[in-house]
Amino acid sequence: MMDDRKESKAEQRKYTPLPTRIGFSTARKWNPLSPLIRAFTRSQVSHTFLIYYDEAFEQDMVMEAHSTGFRLVTYRKFRYGNRIVEVWQPETDIDRGLREAVDWLGLPFDAAGLVGMAKVILERVYLHVKHPRNWVRGSKKLFCSESVVRALKAAGYAPARELNPDTTSPQDVLDMLRADQKNVLREKDDKPVGDIAPVLKPPVQKLRALPALRALK
Repeated sequence: MMDDRKESKAEQRKYTPLPTRIGFSTARKWNPLSPLIRAFTRSQVSHTFLIYYDEAFEQDMVMEAHSTGFRLVTYRKFRYGNRIVEVWQPETDIDRGLREAVDWLGLPFDAAGLVGMAKVILERVYLHVKHPRNWVRGSKKLFCSESVVRALKAAGYAPARELNPDTTSPQDVLDMLRADQKNVLREKDDKPVGDIAPVLKPPVQKLRALPALRALK
């Protein structure tokens, strides 16, 4: 019990919850889709997602458009299967976009829209079409960069106004955030930037106080 308390206090000292952030990743485990996306789009990243600190769970959580649908998962679990390339904290508070994204939980993954993105990238990169259209995207489905762009727009993040959610790739979002010097880089290549580390495990002692966990004793 004493060891648990010491671990809990130590973790609380070394982490200060951060505002909502935008993450970018590639698959850590073998996944044929990830290298195909990066190769075809000439990108460093194949996925983008929202990260926020959940006060109830006392740890960072990820909201993402996954192959199983738009979902919520712990950042700790997410990192097991994904290599974090970069995490950015926009200078604009994007919590309003996060609150809108809550309504998307459970929406199916837009596989057709992702296929349509292949056509968009082909026209943009190889045929030099300035404003290609994604003709097969689903109106009630989401792919990863679409969800992030919609959240940024809902939050009023000015640079995102020019982005079309249906034709924006994860690399496009990353390039936009990199270009804004007011944004803060929080993680790079699986490591935190600066003195603040991500929460990978919630404080043990406080989790035991949650009603659902007390009922399991």
